[in-house]
Amino acid sequence: PGVIERTRCVQEARIAAVWQFKKELKEKSPAMLPTEIDKLVAGHFLDVKSVATIECGAGAAKGP
Repeated sequence: PGVIERTRCVQEARIAAVWQFKKELKEKSPAMLPTEIDKLVAGHFLDVKSVATIECGAGAAKGP
């Protein structure tokens, strides 16, 4: 129970973290090439999976 909700939560958290990371990269390094940004963003997407999984699992464990 709750697998779909947790999966959705993880994906939404990862996407939000990646968009924020990409925005910060562009602000801090405006001269960085888009291909460089994409490589860093792809790595960040993988890195935030475990954090998002923990956060979404913790939120699901508390429940209503």
